[in-house]
Amino acid sequence: YIGENYSKGDYLNIEMKDIPSSFINKITGSLNYEILNLVIILIMINFIIFFFIIRFFINRRKKLKIINSKNLIIIISFLFLVLFFSLMIAGSISEKTPKINLGVNSILGEVSISAPEGTKFSLETIDGKRINLSDYKGKPLVIDFWSSWCGPCIKEAYILSDAQKEWSFRGINFVGIAVWDQPNEIQEFINKYDIQYDIIIDNNGSTAVDFGVIAVPEKFFVKSDGSFAFKINGPNNKKSLDGYLERLLQEDKDNGN
Repeated sequence: YIGENYSKGDYLNIEMKDIPSSFINKITGSLNYEILNLVIILIMINFIIFFFIIRFFINRRKKLKIINSKNLIIIISFLFLVLFFSLMIAGSISEKTPKINLGVNSILGEVSISAPEGTKFSLETIDGKRINLSDYKGKPLVIDFWSSWCGPCIKEAYILSDAQKEWSFRGINFVGIAVWDQPNEIQEFINKYDIQYDIIIDNNGSTAVDFGVIAVPEKFFVKSDGSFAFKINGPNNKKSLDGYLERLLQEDKDNGN
């Protein structure tokens, strides 16, 4: 999708070499890879059972080189039943797993704040350091939900990186929350775009769900007292981001901070 300050051409000018190899896997939606692995294992078990059942019938009826049609129908029906119940079990497990269906925002730019006041996060960096929202209390904060496989996130990566270096001197903190991403790709992204603010990992998307995130990138601008100022959907260019940061400082000042 295209931010309010980006043209279609800007979006399409992202080079394929800039997009990590996991992009295709991630963009397909809310695929739970643990559940997928479970289903694959169950299917393999079905084939193993099928193999041993065939061997059993052949050993019992040595004169027959093949299994007759009646027995074959019974075996296939049995396997379908096993597979059906396996998928039901996997589905019930999946329902209990927090996840986010990353989609496309129909409204870009400023939107209503999707997170209830007081929503918090407690996540870890690649190095295992735990960071809480309360750690930033006392200064204005920008929370950026992003992913290394996200085209618009790639497009504005340098803009955010430069903005943090410039606006940190004016008292604004930045934190990036990587949604459904891999540590090695996050680290490559950090190195490539010289990101010097905290990046924490939301492995299963549960924090994104808590904040009402529909797609990445989405940003929450937070005042010094921890209350939400406003929310922006989609990527920004330098001009628009500077405007939002200036506004955050003004709202924070008006709030008595």
